[in-house]
Amino acid sequence: MRLALLNSRKPLLIDPDAPWLRLTYRLAAAAARRGDIVLGFPGPLASEVALFGALQAGGRAEVVLERPDDRAHFLEGLPEVLGVSPGSALEVAPEISFEWLTVGGRLPPGVRDQWVVERADLAVAVAVRPGGLLEGLLRARRAAGRPVVVVAPELAGAGSEGNRRLIADGFTTASPALWDASGALPMEGDASLATPPDRPQTSLERVPRWQDAPLVRPVLFHFTRACPGPWPGQSRWEYLEQLRGGGPSGRREAHATLSRILGTQRLIASGRLIRGGFPVVCFTECALEQLAPLHRYRRHLLRWDFEPYGLALDRAWLEAQGARPVRYLPASQFPSLPESERPWFQRHEPPGCDFTAELEWRLQGDLDLSTLPNDAIRVIAPEHR
Repeated sequence: MRLALLNSRKPLLIDPDAPWLRLTYRLAAAAARRGDIVLGFPGPLASEVALFGALQAGGRAEVVLERPDDRAHFLEGLPEVLGVSPGSALEVAPEISFEWLTVGGRLPPGVRDQWVVERADLAVAVAVRPGGLLEGLLRARRAAGRPVVVVAPELAGAGSEGNRRLIADGFTTASPALWDASGALPMEGDASLATPPDRPQTSLERVPRWQDAPLVRPVLFHFTRACPGPWPGQSRWEYLEQLRGGGPSGRREAHATLSRILGTQRLIASGRLIRGGFPVVCFTECALEQLAPLHRYRRHLLRWDFEPYGLALDRAWLEAQGARPVRYLPASQFPSLPESERPWFQRHEPPGCDFTAELEWRLQGDLDLSTLPNDAIRVIAPEHR
């Protein structure tokens, strides 16, 4: 039987202990034990959870792709997670069948959802929001006389008000017999989903906090923020495995980012918002009491520019590692800069573009904190965790 485990789109920042997530993994594992084929498509995490959960449990998946070239991207990183050697990546393919809907280009929104709902022998509403695309597709499917079952909203948690509306309109509530040959809904005590122990992470409490013992010498501040999705350098399948385990390892809030930095003793450089794409680590010389007016929500990035978690680092030590103040210059001067100076370029064309108040510094490449003296670092955090 082809099975569609359906969830509406979720926020970028996923709670690894959210009921809809735990339930989707458990239902996918149960489908694998029954020999069902789980349908889905790559991209939205809510769809990939169902695919990954089935494959991780030794089951089968049918994946819809927009283009045949997307097949390699889907398989990237997957063999290692499933215990298959990298050299035999294509050997995973017998467990995964692929379909594609276009020869080139991209699909209009909703086409992949429609394909999955229509192709499934059974469509299961795990956590559906009210009035959305999935609710409409499920209503059309039921009107055509095809089976739909709906998980009780108290099991699916937040974001499942659409489930409540469907059940109120006569849709069948999911029966435990659908999921497990023993007739038990696989919610608790499922050995295949035992939570693995988290890798030990450095506690925020192991480093002195700024408000308890500020450094007396000049410092630079580096602030963290939430990291929706995989960590830098982590595959999405490794991230899905951490979500599958639940608990702290799957968290990506700002305090988790800071804890990871302390645990790995490394600040990872990024060139995403740097002209020329040069990977750098950014700091500010601005005093803490002067930062509040600079705190802004970046609507085009769908996030705050920084959150109240970070590090205060000895400025002299950072300078010795290569940190330097940025150069605030008009965009017209960037092409004439030597290649070696371009990582420190910051556009400055007031009044429309003026970031001088941030007093930004940059260091090119990752920053190894393992040689940092203990008395040259403090943690910035709003409360003890």
